[in-house]
Amino acid sequence: MKNVIRRINAFTYIEAIFTLFITVLILSVVPILIKTSSTIHQVYNNPAFVELEFYAYDMTKDLQSAKNAEFHTNISNDTLIMKTKHRITRYEFKNFKIVKTINGGGNITMLNNVLNVRYEIKNKTIVVHLKLLESGHKFEKTIYF
Repeated sequence: MKNVIRRINAFTYIEAIFTLFITVLILSVVPILIKTSSTIHQVYNNPAFVELEFYAYDMTKDLQSAKNAEFHTNISNDTLIMKTKHRITRYEFKNFKIVKTINGGGNITMLNNVLNVRYEIKNKTIVVHLKLLESGHKFEKTIYF
């Protein structure tokens, strides 16, 4: 009798283990990606964070336009005053809001639901410490300009 060896085209054991490894790896990463994307979705759709970004943008724009300005805070550190030759800009904490006034006229509400704000002037840096309330949760944010 003659031994006949036939070659069968199929997966080898090593190929099956490799395929199983890739499948398990993909399936273990999917829940982490879903959780991360839902967290990012909550952060970017939260109106408090959007308002905070607009506030930071507006204040950055004012600081850049007021190059040789004098900066002052009041005694309780809840008001920032920028004085230039042509205008005086104030950021004040009033009625749980941060309100911007230019040359004493008009009130522009920059942030709502503010529990506390404290402005500090250190060397050439302005530090804003905010305590905000959003959906019943308090959170603190510090912004450096």
